[in-house]
Amino acid sequence: MIREKGLEDSVRLVGNRPPSEIGDYLRVADAFALLSAREGCCNAVLESLACGVPVLACDVGDNRYFVDDSNGRIVAVDRVDEAAQGLDDMLTNTRWDRAAVAATLPVGDWNDVAARVVEFMSSVVSRSSKAVAHDVPA
Repeated sequence: MIREKGLEDSVRLVGNRPPSEIGDYLRVADAFALLSAREGCCNAVLESLACGVPVLACDVGDNRYFVDDSNGRIVAVDRVDEAAQGLDDMLTNTRWDRAAVAATLPVGDWNDVAARVVEFMSSVVSRSSKAVAHDVPA
């Protein structure tokens, strides 16, 4: 379809990439689209916003909490016409300030998000270790 539409110079399908490369791809992206029908709090949305990339996402999970007209578009699930219009608007009618998009993320930038995840995981491990030590008979 990419060839059929003459989009070879604009669209790249890169397949699975190692985590160390994801930030590089996001930093050069014009937009990020996630049109899944089910989500919780999607890390890919948070990572994109942290990199200043506007997001097109379906109205599921926590997407509406993080994405609004200041940093992307929310569309209904299974509405291809709405998703196409939203992406077209994001790419042609809106000028995105990447720093402003990143600033809309209430949890901080990429480094802030990573630090909070490490802090959370450390606290879980610490609590788990204390519980195990407490349950072991002396």
